[in-house]
Amino acid sequence: RLESSFHELDSFFQWVIKDHLDSGLTKDDEEDIVDVLLRMEKDQTQNDAIQLTKDHIKAILMDIFIAGIETPAINMIWAVAELARKPTAMKKAQNDIRSCVGKKGKLTENDVRRDPDIWDSPKEFIPERFIDNPIDLKGQHFELLPFGSGRRICPGINMEMTVLELALANLLYFLTGNYKLG
Repeated sequence: RLESSFHELDSFFQWVIKDHLDSGLTKDDEEDIVDVLLRMEKDQTQNDAIQLTKDHIKAILMDIFIAGIETPAINMIWAVAELARKPTAMKKAQNDIRSCVGKKGKLTENDVRRDPDIWDSPKEFIPERFIDNPIDLKGQHFELLPFGSGRRICPGINMEMTVLELALANLLYFLTGNYKLG
């Protein structure tokens, strides 16, 4: 089963590489990670210490893909376990989510990270809000969960937090009944 999954992922990454090679970038297109890796492979010389191959590119993409799944999954397990240990906190979180969402049916990515108590004009794109902002990523402000800091900060922090918040909020929104650990 594991080998079958690996072959499926390998085929998928092979398709992604082929799709990028076949499509060709124009000057107006922005490069993504696949384009950068393919350009590095193409531009290398025989004298380069490391020779990048398509298999290397697939391995790098696999690392990125797995890292993007593992962190939210682990965080989700911990969040659910902690909420199950504290039913009062879970009920409060559920009530908060349900009062915000109402009978909408489900939460979307537009519903998270829009708290007016934390951000001025939360529905507007204002990247300048982070310049000279006293909120930092060093763990002093709990509305921002740290994923390292400085040069080594996790590049997927924004995606991870949105995915986690969205998944957890939907789970709590739809979860009903009393559940016991064990």
